[in-house]
Amino acid sequence: MLKIATYNILHGHYSSLILENLKLLIKKEVKIICIQEADRPFKDLLTNFFKNHKWEIIYFHKTRGCNLAIAWNPIHLNLKNTEQISLPLLSKPSFIQRLTLKNEKLHRGALSASFIFNNKSIQITNTHLSWEGGMKQTLLQLSNLRDILAQKEEDYAVLIGDFNTFTLAPFRNFKRKKIEKVLKNNWANAFPNSTWSCDISYWVPYDGYKLLAQILNKLHIKMRSLLDYIFVKKNIYIVSTEMLDLPGSDHRPLIIELDLNK
Repeated sequence: MLKIATYNILHGHYSSLILENLKLLIKKEVKIICIQEADRPFKDLLTNFFKNHKWEIIYFHKTRGCNLAIAWNPIHLNLKNTEQISLPLLSKPSFIQRLTLKNEKLHRGALSASFIFNNKSIQITNTHLSWEGGMKQTLLQLSNLRDILAQKEEDYAVLIGDFNTFTLAPFRNFKRKKIEKVLKNNWANAFPNSTWSCDISYWVPYDGYKLLAQILNKLHIKMRSLLDYIFVKKNIYIVSTEMLDLPGSDHRPLIIELDLNK
């Protein structure tokens, strides 16, 4: 059995809570943790945390839009190779970026690592897709990533991360189906019935929605959306899935348990 988790840690801003949550994932026997928004200021704390647990970790840092990490337990997994993948970039900041004063080019990417687990190879790809440019840009990046991963020759593969499919509840299923359509030939959605994975109970000042979050919290209103996904190649047997409703980030960790012998 192999347990894998994905977790957007909100830049590590609430560091003590995030480290406690990562400790919980390890206690739940997760063997690989894919992290988004593993920003450089949090890197030393994160690296030392995993070192203390005798885990290993790799990073891909490329502007504010691409701060990715994959951590794993080397007792159970041997690292085979890694790859940093850059995804298509908008030619200029979108209208929404200009509106929220994020007038910058956000590079997006994926961090892919192949491991040997029980004499089989498994590729884990951690990504953080675009919200800037809307769904068109998100799907363009996902299509590009799908084509790159199609060239790999591993026994098993998992695609995981924050796909940034933010939308109001009535349109949530529509966006999920768009994502599934891009990947449908070879990939299965491990959480096909999820209704949310993110709310803005926690925020950081530089993300631009502090005032909105404060108002919603005072009114006891949850602003939720489905942003986080785990897709597996269709030759993988899924034993169980779980979302943990933990404090410290606007995102919630997702866990998948796989049986690679079936």
